Amino acid sequence: MKQDAASGARLSGAVFQLWRESNGVPGLQTGGTTPDSRQGQQCTTDTTGTCRRTAPVGSAFYWQETEAPAGYDSPSPAVFGPVVLSEALRLQGVTTVARNKKTVVPEVTGKLQVRKVDARTGQGLARAVVELWRESGRRPGLQTSGPDRDRQIGSGCATDAQGR
Repeated sequence: MKQDAASGARLSGAVFQLWRESNGVPGLQTGGTTPDSRQGQQCTTDTTGTCRRTAPVGSAFYWQETEAPAGYDSPSPAVFGPVVLSEALRLQGVTTVARNKKTVVPEVTGKLQVRKVDARTGQGLARAVVELWRESGRRPGLQTSGPDRDRQIGSGCATDAQGR
């Protein structure tokens, strides 16, 4: 079962491969001369966040996440198990929960500058206080109050001797 790590919401679109422990070496081995046994094709979690496979009772298995859902990072490690399907759990099955964190996309920033000048002479004006606002309301233009208010970034700053 695939879940969002923060909210617990179930996630569709994760791709898993089931492996049976078959080489006697603890942990999942997917390559080399004696890998564990791949069990069928990969499966993708549905809208309930679930991927299901039928497996023999008594064997140990590993789920390997081969692709995270859109907008999520792959977990590390991306292997879950070993999981053993016992005779007592044969009918109800065994559920393994795999949690993923949302991909953090860093905000792209840049440098903004303003120069305050005398309209007549073009000379820079010192000590003019300016503020930076981010357009975040639904109406165009600066909204400094009300429910549709834009967001002020930082506090005001004063220009230097060159008007910057």
